[in-house]
Amino acid sequence: GLCLLGAVLAFVPAVRGIPAFGYAAILSLLIGAIMLTPALAALAFRAAQRLLGAMPHAPVMLQLATQRLANAPALAGISLASVLAAVSLAAAMAIMVHSFRHSVEDWLEQVLPAPAYLRQAPASQTRSEASFDVAAQAVIRATPGITSARFVRTEALLLDPARPPVALVIREFGESVQEQPDRQLPLVARAAPSTEKSDATPVWVSESFIDLHRERLDLTLGGSFDLPLPVSATSTIRAPVRVAGIWRDYARQHGTVLMRAGDFTRLTGDARMQDAALWYMPGNDSPAVLARLKARLPQATDLHIIESADVRRLSLSIFDRTFAVTYALEAVAVWIGLAGMAAAFMGLILARRREFGMLRHLGVTSRELKRTIALEGASLAALGAALGLVLGVILAAILVFVINVQSFGWSMDFRVPAVQLSGFAILLVGAATLAAWLTAQRVIGARDLVRSVREDW
Repeated sequence: GLCLLGAVLAFVPAVRGIPAFGYAAILSLLIGAIMLTPALAALAFRAAQRLLGAMPHAPVMLQLATQRLANAPALAGISLASVLAAVSLAAAMAIMVHSFRHSVEDWLEQVLPAPAYLRQAPASQTRSEASFDVAAQAVIRATPGITSARFVRTEALLLDPARPPVALVIREFGESVQEQPDRQLPLVARAAPSTEKSDATPVWVSESFIDLHRERLDLTLGGSFDLPLPVSATSTIRAPVRVAGIWRDYARQHGTVLMRAGDFTRLTGDARMQDAALWYMPGNDSPAVLARLKARLPQATDLHIIESADVRRLSLSIFDRTFAVTYALEAVAVWIGLAGMAAAFMGLILARRREFGMLRHLGVTSRELKRTIALEGASLAALGAALGLVLGVILAAILVFVINVQSFGWSMDFRVPAVQLSGFAILLVGAATLAAWLTAQRVIGARDLVRSVREDW
């Protein structure tokens, strides 16, 4: 029932921008899965028992360990629950961070297509003085060493006084099909040709823009609305635009509207730009090109070039530092799960002293008993890791597709770090086996188990 409730809660919208039901869905699924551990253990170990029974030369100690777990699922569930909870939460966080990082990496590749970007630092200048006019743009394009230049400009638009300004990105695109916005932007949806309206200027809006302004504007694919465009520092015009596509923008949480530079100049008469994406001829580098640009544009003060590779490297480095704490939390969660499993094993071994004593009467050695307990620990950890990974994928899907979207308004690709999670599961099973062995070493080696059988006489 809790698992079904969690599945339903995952589809409930956010409450005032807070994904409360998404968190409740994760809690319900986690508690429901923990409560199912005895039944899942019984199914798994009874199937393993039948499989071993069909094998003529199956190891006796492995049969003994499997039989014990199959016939005491409630006791097995005590240790299984801690491993399941730890692995599922750690796997969910690992998948979410991995998905986000790869989405950001792919996004950077698409929004920074050029190898370098030129701009002026407006230290004591106004925005207009720090811009490139039509003449300066022609000089930049004609500079030796530059094969191509595409210009970009950003303006702040106030669409709703109750919300922060949104970013208007004005960007040049090439003439070829491969250089059009549908190919150059990280689109998540595009309008069908049948929905396009020729009387409105096409724009591409970000996911967060839709999330913040969908109640006031028609932001469906192909939908139209009026966009205020700056004509001067104090005046604007309202231009009808249509939504030609929806794209990801991880840089601006308050929303972005992207427009072609030609459309913006046609509507406002303003062709000034702020940044230039540069492609170099072979054998040229940024210092050489920058020196030529400064000589040809003496009126442009404090020109500098930023390498795209440096921006990507710095951005991913900041991302890794930001999410480094999640890996520490995952390690703590797994450590707590292993400690819980070891504590449960300690209690179960103490409670089974008479069982072990009877096995010793039947000729089972202390080493074989320890091996049996280690096999039980390995089997429980393997099952817990498998179930935890499955549950972790489900919880990660809620984090990526529900909580992340409801919290920030943007989406990401769902990617599972299979190699990382496989290695993590193998290490977990090994650590659990070692913990079970050490626990058995401490308890079984400290007592004469044969004498404990007298308590039943």
